[in-house]
Amino acid sequence: MASKVKRVRTNRAYGISSPTVGVPQEPIIAAKIPTSNDRAEIGTIWVYQDGTGAGDDIYILSSVIANTAYWISLGGGTGTFESLVISGTSTLTGAVSIGGIFDVNSTGAVTVDGTTIDLSGSGAVTIDSSAGTIGIGVDDIDQAINIGTTGERTITIGNQVGAAGIVIESGTSAMALNASGLISVEVVTDSQAAAAVTLNVNAGHAVFTGLTTAAAASQVFTITNSLCTATSAILCTMANLGANDAQMTITRVIPDAGSFTVTGTNNGAAALNGNVHITFWILDAAV
Repeated sequence: MASKVKRVRTNRAYGISSPTVGVPQEPIIAAKIPTSNDRAEIGTIWVYQDGTGAGDDIYILSSVIANTAYWISLGGGTGTFESLVISGTSTLTGAVSIGGIFDVNSTGAVTVDGTTIDLSGSGAVTIDSSAGTIGIGVDDIDQAINIGTTGERTITIGNQVGAAGIVIESGTSAMALNASGLISVEVVTDSQAAAAVTLNVNAGHAVFTGLTTAAAASQVFTITNSLCTATSAILCTMANLGANDAQMTITRVIPDAGSFTVTGTNNGAAALNGNVHITFWILDAAV
């Protein structure tokens, strides 16, 4: 079916101050998108109608160079902006590629929903919800979330100050940490010249100094910990230093409300003459 095109004509009108004055060109109305071969006067408007209204678009002729017409889309086409401020509601449903600095800072809800979202560039990418919530992959569908999957980069999640926390849930599937064996967990250390310390963390390192547990004797170490409960699951290790043949070995770990005790037995041939190190991790601590 041939496209119906309303041709451009040069309009003139009689004026008062001069014999004739220019009249704006009537738009071209067509069922086709303009091409580089569709030449007209600069500034001519082309209205494309697809017959349904859903795909309609508007073009304007910006220049004709070497018999090639350059039409710019004013509707659903692409655009380049040096600066863009959107104060209302915007919906991005197609492929979105943003290079450079991308800053989403809003007290309301920010939703970016598209086939592909590419936040690339040498600049910074900041997503700040202020008083709101940042949700990534929260829909109840099967999907993958990839962050920093290529290249050499550092990924920081969460603020390093304040009381904010990070919760990572994997549902019913397994959570894999593929780090080539390089996984670091920060622990808090406390050292005491006795058999008791206070460490209110779920990952801690207790150092006990000045003890002289004899060979075949046992020593009970008390770690006061507000995160511990009577049913806590605790991973615990014990090691000792010193020149003597003292071999401190864990024989019992008893969790309680607000503390837990670790019993160590010296299975060596000589008395303890070095520091005892107990490292623990309360797996189910309510942090």
